[in-house]
Amino acid sequence: MIIMKRPMLFIAALAIFACGSCQPKNKYDQSEAVSTDSIAAYESKTTVKEVDNNLPIVYDFSAVWCGPCKLFAPVFEKVSREYADKANFVKVDVDTNPELAQQWNIRSVPTIIVAHPSTRQYAMAQGAMSEEDFKAFLDQALKP
Repeated sequence: MIIMKRPMLFIAALAIFACGSCQPKNKYDQSEAVSTDSIAAYESKTTVKEVDNNLPIVYDFSAVWCGPCKLFAPVFEKVSREYADKANFVKVDVDTNPELAQQWNIRSVPTIIVAHPSTRQYAMAQGAMSEEDFKAFLDQALKP
C-alpha cells in the first residue's frame, strides 16, 4: 500500500504542475466572453495608471501562489514597458478579482489575454513564456 501511494502522488503532482501550460495559443471572438463595459469596470481594480481606450488591453491573469506566474512576472513587466505605446498592460490577480477571471473563463494561470475593445476580438495564451515567445505572441495578437 505504501509503495503505491508515492507513485500516485508523484503522478498527481506532475499533472497539476503541467496543466497550467499545456493549452494552445488561439484567437477567439470576445463577444461570448465579456463586454467592453465589463473590461472598464474592472480596470479600477488593477494596476493600470492611465488607460488609452484606443489601444488593446493585455491582461496577465496570475496568482501570488503560482510558480509559473512568478517566473513570467519579470518578462511581463519588461515587455510591458517596451510595448507601452502599442497596448495597455494590466496584471490581474485571480484571487482578488475572481469575477473578471470568471468572465474570461480563466481555468489556469498564468493566462495572457490581448483584448481589442473596438473590434471585440481577443487572443489568449496560457502558461509562462520566454521574453521572445511573449513578444512573438504580442506581435501576432496586436496586428490590426
